[in-house]
Amino acid sequence: MSEIISKIPANEAIYYLIVQRDSNGAVYTPVDALRVLDHKSNAPIFSFWEPMVGEGASGGYMVSASAMGKMATDLIASYQQDTLPSINTDSLFENVFDDREIMEYGISKNNLPANSRILFPQKGYLEHHLNKIIMASIGIILGLMLIAGGLYHRVKNREQQLQKAKVNAERANDAKSNFLATMSHELRTLVNAILGITSVLKDSPELTPETSERMGLVHRSAATFTNMLNEILGLNKIQSGELELAPEVFNIAQLCRDSVALFTPRAQAKGLSLNKEQINCDQWVMADPLRLRQIITNLLGNAIKFTEQGTIT
Repeated sequence: MSEIISKIPANEAIYYLIVQRDSNGAVYTPVDALRVLDHKSNAPIFSFWEPMVGEGASGGYMVSASAMGKMATDLIASYQQDTLPSINTDSLFENVFDDREIMEYGISKNNLPANSRILFPQKGYLEHHLNKIIMASIGIILGLMLIAGGLYHRVKNREQQLQKAKVNAERANDAKSNFLATMSHELRTLVNAILGITSVLKDSPELTPETSERMGLVHRSAATFTNMLNEILGLNKIQSGELELAPEVFNIAQLCRDSVALFTPRAQAKGLSLNKEQINCDQWVMADPLRLRQIITNLLGNAIKFTEQGTIT
């Protein structure tokens, strides 16, 4: 029976007829046999429902006490009238089902026979599978705790890496500032020497006017370079957006002529000519000469760099 019952698919059903002797004539307890078969079976088992056999069976038939009482009353009434009713034995039985087994096998109650009696009624899916749900919930919570712990450690490690990177960046910025300060000091010493020499030579009566003009250009260029070195020391202000302009009154035509004179040799080396006729008139303006000189020299430098032939105006 075990071999046969194990081959029955889950979408079929088994009707177990109670027999208390096996093929060898030995007596056995029906409930023990039903437990063995239920362990081997993939399909629900139906049987005659008795107090012992009910365990392990999804449903079956049981003698209905109310049907027997009604039948006894009919028999008494018929006997008094000297008549006997025809007895339908099917009416003495009722369909009973174990709600726990119904839920276990997923049997729809709509498919049960009419007027079936449900034993051990269950409140619902949650109560029937409460232990499984609790264990699954605990597993999910433990999994989420492990994930949260992993994320926490990753965030802490990332914070430590960012903190180290911040410290390294601050050290690098300090080193850069110290380097710029030292370099600016050394260069300013040399440029101050150039300023002193050119300040004397540009006004010397022994020089021709052309040479004196060129010496004045060198002097003004050195002064501009000194201002640029001073700006390097204020690099932190530039980075923090606190750079302030220093406007003063100056001759813009002279500034433009000086800028053109600085780039004329480079333009001539490329065979280019600089057209500066528009800057011959003297005009005095209120502006920051250092920033304006930077703008003009950047424009002239780019023009010469990206012009292969022709004229730059």
